[in-house]
Amino acid sequence: MQTFRIIGLLLCAVLAGWIAWSLVTSPTPQPPLIADLGNAFEGNSQLSKEDIDASLSHAKSRMSDLNSTGRSLRLAGEIAGWISFACTAAITLVLGYFGRAPAAANTPIPSDGNGLPNRIARAIGVLAASAAILTAAGSMAKNSGQDKFDRSNTAAQIIREAQRAVGDAGTAREARDALDEMTRRVDQL
Repeated sequence: MQTFRIIGLLLCAVLAGWIAWSLVTSPTPQPPLIADLGNAFEGNSQLSKEDIDASLSHAKSRMSDLNSTGRSLRLAGEIAGWISFACTAAITLVLGYFGRAPAAANTPIPSDGNGLPNRIARAIGVLAASAAILTAAGSMAKNSGQDKFDRSNTAAQIIREAQRAVGDAGTAREARDALDEMTRRVDQL
């Protein structure tokens, strides 16, 4: 059982290193940068500059929200992975401290039911179930976070396309259509 104690302690050390490495090296994804519209179509009485800016601001806010949600989900997935790993280390330590060495090859298995105490067996079950659930939840959170980052990048591309369309618009109607299409597409992300 000494081997399991050593493995459990090594797992704890690996976990501490993993957490420290993640905190030091993990970049914080920022929303894509979007340049201002500039002086292209600055509006007129049919479509004011304030209306254009409000539409672009709404789209940029949506893009930023997607990115922020992605960051939160990625962090939640990382933390779930850490806790899952900690549960696995705890199971190994419990086995190392409360487990029994296997019986010799010709020794009969005791029939008196002497095994791990019930509370230790329950603790192992809870830790194992927690590790499994956290592994799945962490993976789902990381995948969802990446999806949000991808949507944020898509929103940035949609905003840039709309800015070009507004800049190239010959009429207020064309500019309004480009902004409405941008808003519709970004809100669907």
